[in-house]
Amino acid sequence: MKEDKETINLFTERMRQLRLEKGAKEGKELTQVAVSKDLGVHVSTIRNYESPSLDVMPKIERLKKIKNYYNVSYDYLLGETNVRNSDTEPKGNIDETGLSAKAINYLKSLENDDELIFIINTIIEKTIEHRK
Repeated sequence: MKEDKETINLFTERMRQLRLEKGAKEGKELTQVAVSKDLGVHVSTIRNYESPSLDVMPKIERLKKIKNYYNVSYDYLLGETNVRNSDTEPKGNIDETGLSAKAINYLKSLENDDELIFIINTIIEKTIEHRK
């Protein structure tokens, strides 16, 4: 399966960002060497994942380790959503709205898309009016 360049670039950017943020939360610099040891891979593998010039994506088994290590979702790592972990989203949103977690996460990622937000609001408001 060939991944598109945009997905790979976003993945590499997120890998670096997650490593730096995890280190900051732990109050230390988290190096690529430390991550490679934690994940049980060679340091060059982590370097490759963080290098946008290389078209390197992990296989599923390793992707699972990475998502668990950083406590994020597959969708976040692959650029499908800006919500890091749907497991941390309150279940009340799903129960209250009837929308799926994926739909809620997508709506939350629209913060800068004023046109689409306007369209969605219009559809919902027109549906409410129609059903009265």
